[in-house]
Amino acid sequence: MVDKKALYTAVMAQLEQHTHKGIDPDSKVGKPILSISVANEITHSLNQYMDNPDTTQRQRELALNERTALTDLVNDKSMQALTEIKNLHYTSERKTHTAALQGVLTEFADNHGQSIGKTQEKALQSAQKAIADYSNEINRSHSPRLGR
Repeated sequence: MVDKKALYTAVMAQLEQHTHKGIDPDSKVGKPILSISVANEITHSLNQYMDNPDTTQRQRELALNERTALTDLVNDKSMQALTEIKNLHYTSERKTHTAALQGVLTEFADNHGQSIGKTQEKALQSAQKAIADYSNEINRSHSPRLGR
């Protein structure tokens, strides 16, 4: 079985590639966004592992359980990040963080949406809709009005 600790360590070593402009990875909002980005990489590695012909059926089952747990984590972190974004004081910060959250969640959904269960897919779509709705709300409520 693949060494989980080594897998997580390898992904975390690539931390810089997961940082987003204007996002503090140590903040209440940045941590869940970073978690989603890292989960995307780990899920990709798990998929490769499961596709390897040398991987036994039992190892595939364990990797699938891990992938399921990661997808649940992504859904939870998405909603946690959205809640924290709504608490940010400045509109510019809310817009920056919402865009980053949308980006990492869309990347995860595009990369892994076909390989997850229907319940998880619906939860992921629900999170994406909630984030898109909030993005539209902040852009609509704080955009300059024409003709006034």
